[in-house]
Amino acid sequence: MKLDYLIEEEDREKLLLARYLEFEKKNYVVLPKLYETLGLSKFKTRNYIIELNKEFTEFKTKPEIQISEEAEIHVERLNLTDIKNLRRIYFQRSKIARLLTEIVDSKVTIEKFAENHFLSISRAYVKRRELVSFLEQHQIKLKKNILVGEEINIRNVLFGVYFGVFNGFSMPFRESVMNEAKSIVQYFEYLFNLKLSATKRIKFNLLTTISLLRAYGNQPIGKRFFSDEYFKSSEGMKIIKDLSHISFLHIPKEQIIDEISYIMLFLITEEEFELDGAFGLAEAHFHDIHMISQKMSVELIDQLPFSIEISEEERLYIRKELRMGMMHVNRKNWIFDFEMTSFTSKKQLQFFFETYPIFSTAIQKVIQENKRYFLGKDERFMIRLFYDYLFLLVGICPVSYFEAPIHVCIDFSQGSAYTDYIVSQVKGFKNYNIVIESRITSRTNIYLSDCLLEKFNKEQIIWKNPPTPDDWEYFGNTIIREKNRHLTEKIS
Repeated sequence: MKLDYLIEEEDREKLLLARYLEFEKKNYVVLPKLYETLGLSKFKTRNYIIELNKEFTEFKTKPEIQISEEAEIHVERLNLTDIKNLRRIYFQRSKIARLLTEIVDSKVTIEKFAENHFLSISRAYVKRRELVSFLEQHQIKLKKNILVGEEINIRNVLFGVYFGVFNGFSMPFRESVMNEAKSIVQYFEYLFNLKLSATKRIKFNLLTTISLLRAYGNQPIGKRFFSDEYFKSSEGMKIIKDLSHISFLHIPKEQIIDEISYIMLFLITEEEFELDGAFGLAEAHFHDIHMISQKMSVELIDQLPFSIEISEEERLYIRKELRMGMMHVNRKNWIFDFEMTSFTSKKQLQFFFETYPIFSTAIQKVIQENKRYFLGKDERFMIRLFYDYLFLLVGICPVSYFEAPIHVCIDFSQGSAYTDYIVSQVKGFKNYNIVIESRITSRTNIYLSDCLLEKFNKEQIIWKNPPTPDDWEYFGNTIIREKNRHLTEKIS
């Protein structure tokens, strides 16, 4: 999701400049390179730096961009937190973003919007066209200043926008609706004895707020994700009765039930609770998802080359957990297809392919062979699916089932206390399947010490002083190299 499209052009360019400088802050950057890379004029670039420095004075860390007489750029105290704050500030003052919020919040007319923000009608229509362009990228139309399209998709896009910008900061919607949403969240926390983390509470609160705004704007979810039997049970009827008193006021009962089922499904996909017994999810909405999950989990297990003998009980456990886990992941991704900023980039994939080569290769193959089930899903969705399957697999299957261990001998001349300290640090590399040795054996792959050995012809890593972050990075890369060498030998 290109959230920056909802920011005014000048602020968008400033944000681009700030992002670039934050990313390159440890590298040598000169002004001519900046002009060339960002496609900005000299005048704009210098002006934007002055404006950014002025804006940064309001930040807690007081970041600063300095230009030397030699046109070198030095960046002080600028981090990703500052970039996030900057984007939030720009979003809040953007007329395009403000128009979206007012359309969602109160179905504002263009005339009224122009009046409220001291804009000419023609200028207000320019902002509307920019908003329309953003929405069309997400299969949403704007008709008579109402968001039109597939309702679940509209809600997912709105969630992605406001969570991406505001995170834990106050949302820009009317107070009455946000208070209602808080009451719903508190009700479910009490009813199901939920222990929500800070991020889950933020997400749940936002999803509930958007649900209320859409329902009050006569844009219902229009689907019921739970079986009718659940809402005829004593628990289901109690929830309907209780929530009808604190929220969804003046909305038909059937519509309220649909909205409750949507909100509760979110809690289930966030693994906060499960439904008991015969009550469950409405099979009509989930039959295809469950079928695909069953098929893909079997194929994924078949792709994994077990390197050790495991009992039938362990194998059945892995199959069951993987099937249930993939059903859960797929339900979550198909229905709550939020555009999140984490784990949607291809850049991180290399790290995971190097760290978990067997898992990554198997998952990629299974996704590719089943891509016909993902028609209409974009690359971002597929990347997120890859990550979700990988984290699921890592949590279920010990790496030791598939990969030969890497034997590391740790032996420092400073004595046992220092050696034990290094051993405790190496044990933090939990998913690398490392076996630690106190002396060199025929199985030793890596020798980690402060002494260089003449006759040891395998990998030696020498640390004369307490290891730096670069030393640890080199150690991790060496482990990965050894793993990949073992894997290549196994295949050949």
